[in-house]
Amino acid sequence: MSAHLPKPAATGAKPVTASEIEDALEIAHIRIEALGALLRGIAVMTDNRDIKTLCKHGSGQAEEVANDLDLLRDGVSTAGVTGAAA
Repeated sequence: MSAHLPKPAATGAKPVTASEIEDALEIAHIRIEALGALLRGIAVMTDNRDIKTLCKHGSGQAEEVANDLDLLRDGVSTAGVTGAAA
């Protein structure tokens, strides 16, 4: 471990496996997709232009976050994250 990084015990961090990270990212991805779908649905159902605009913006942001989560998931599989959960 690098001398400039605090030990995991000092930060409260615990070792995790790549599988655990991938699982957490998958759950986050499902949740953000559901949020985007909800916002798109509200945008379709409302006649209020301001609400429609906000919902469209929010669903666009949700799509960007989902794309970021996909990139993180791909990065975990190629980064060589290893180790057993403690």
